[in-house]
Amino acid sequence: MADVLEGPYFMISDRKYYSGSVAYLGQADDEVEELAAFHADGTPFPGSSSWSGVTGGSGHIATFSVDAPSAASSGDPVSISYDNAGTLEELAIHIVVVKVTFRKHPDQVYGFDDNPAFIKSNGNKFCYPFYNTSPPKDGIPWKSVEVGKSDAVVAEISPVGVGNKVFLVSNTPQFLASPNAVSTSEISFAVQAGTENSEGLITASLGQEDGLSGGWLRLVSFPEVEKRIFLIEVYNAEIDPVSQALLPEQTEMNNQVSSIYNEGVVKLLIGNHILENSDYDLIPYNQIEIPESGTYSTEMMSIYENCVLCEEVISLFDQEEVWFIFIVDLPTYQNGSPFDIQGRFDTELNYGFVFLNNHSESNIINTTAHEFGHGIFDLKHPFSEFNPGYDSPCLSNYDPSGLDPNNVMDYNQGIFMLFRRYYWSKMH
Repeated sequence: MADVLEGPYFMISDRKYYSGSVAYLGQADDEVEELAAFHADGTPFPGSSSWSGVTGGSGHIATFSVDAPSAASSGDPVSISYDNAGTLEELAIHIVVVKVTFRKHPDQVYGFDDNPAFIKSNGNKFCYPFYNTSPPKDGIPWKSVEVGKSDAVVAEISPVGVGNKVFLVSNTPQFLASPNAVSTSEISFAVQAGTENSEGLITASLGQEDGLSGGWLRLVSFPEVEKRIFLIEVYNAEIDPVSQALLPEQTEMNNQVSSIYNEGVVKLLIGNHILENSDYDLIPYNQIEIPESGTYSTEMMSIYENCVLCEEVISLFDQEEVWFIFIVDLPTYQNGSPFDIQGRFDTELNYGFVFLNNHSESNIINTTAHEFGHGIFDLKHPFSEFNPGYDSPCLSNYDPSGLDPNNVMDYNQGIFMLFRRYYWSKMH
């Protein structure tokens, strides 16, 4: 059936669709859309009308479910008809439900938070403070960008074949999407941030630039912050090759820790050093004592006090402008018994610890990033910060630890580690 721009029409979300046209509806909108059929003069179709392609039609109004994207780009045929004194009056269109999903680009520079909710074993839901954002739809992802810079994002469009009906539209000149017209079912596009620290919204508009919404991406830009840190390997005696083998290659470790902090638009200036024969085992029991509180033992403090490099660095920079992580080799004990702890950072001080022998090579990077989060920005564990539950759409407490396995500041380490949107703001 050929498109026409006159005659009877459907009204869907205050938009007219004439017979033979295609309506592109977004799964990101309401769970159902109301279809209302009218004659050309604006009078509704009669109550005796029959519907096809939808259920629950009554008179000139029916509802169409948009809870899942269409199976094909041709969409679902929907029609209404009635017998007008022996003449069949009919209005028919096709409806294509489109879903646009934004996700992390594999080569991104800054951060991407898919912003999920977390369902606990008791069925309660937890989400972070930035979870429900305008427009009021659950779990809109967030993208961070440095002020004046750009970064890559991926948009995935379902069903296949409707990519050329999607336009990426910003609600502010402080952010631009390029290209803004989508041509395929998956596209990598650039988000360019303006010259001011701001928030914005990219809408995947369907059919035209002011069309209905198929998905959203929240944006935030920050000026870059620089932090100077030192990673110092500490050996009680000579370098222990077995312990040192647990460490990633220095360049790899520096790059991965830096990449995690880039998500919050934080640039780490990383120095590396090795201290051997430091004799921090003062008792000596060939172990390092860990106090029950979050403070440091005499042995732990002696490492910092005897660090000549630390004195030299602090003489060049203000003590409040440099942070140290000591990666120590001896086993950890507490009250005479082995104690499994991966790291500690007293936020009142500018140095913390990572305990080498309690790690595999893969997770020591995560622990290092975690401890610097405590020390540099006073970031807290989510299972302590969000108990009791934060005033958000998900009022459940966060507990237990490990609920968000990819959160750098939790204890349970996932496949990839990230700072959630909530932490980006705390870094600035």
